[in-house]
Amino acid sequence: MARPRTQGGTTAGATCGSRGSRGATAGAARALRAARRGAGAQRGVTLIETAVATLVTALLAGALAGAAEVVLAVDREARRAAEVGELGLGLLAEIAALPFADPQTGSGALGPDGGEWPAAQTRALFDDVDDYTVGDGTRVLQQKDGTPIDLRRYRRVVTVIYLDSQDPVSPSAGETDYKLITVTVLEGAEVAGVFRTVRVRGGRDVDYAG
Repeated sequence: MARPRTQGGTTAGATCGSRGSRGATAGAARALRAARRGAGAQRGVTLIETAVATLVTALLAGALAGAAEVVLAVDREARRAAEVGELGLGLLAEIAALPFADPQTGSGALGPDGGEWPAAQTRALFDDVDDYTVGDGTRVLQQKDGTPIDLRRYRRVVTVIYLDSQDPVSPSAGETDYKLITVTVLEGAEVAGVFRTVRVRGGRDVDYAG
């Protein structure tokens, strides 16, 4: 006698359905684990990228700051050189434009003659090159007429000496036809610049290096 197929078929179908359900659940679990692993890897890459970007930004900022400091230092040095040159060469030109000796007395004595260095301590009455040996290094910077120069951190000191006629690079104890004019610009106690020229009796000043 044949068995009823309905009951057997139903049991087999139920068994197959149960197995399919478990397989789907396992697949979903595997997919979830894979997704989590992918998300974790993505978070790890993001942290690494962030760290690298931060490091690069810090390095660039440091490089830019260093470059800016170099530019500022160069600008300061250029401005300082211009100021020192203006003070030194300006005074040297002022001195060299005057006569070799006092035009009234012809005196060869170094230094200002009587009354040429008044109590007001201006250079307005200086009329020959060696009058400037009073220095002008301990007073406020000023033009020849006494107008102040607004560069207070500098001082100027002037020396005028005779040079040996036979050896015009060596000092002479007596009067000769050569006078060495030296203008030294000081910034505090530091020598910021030295400017020289030689004045020749009856002739023009000449450049001098020594």
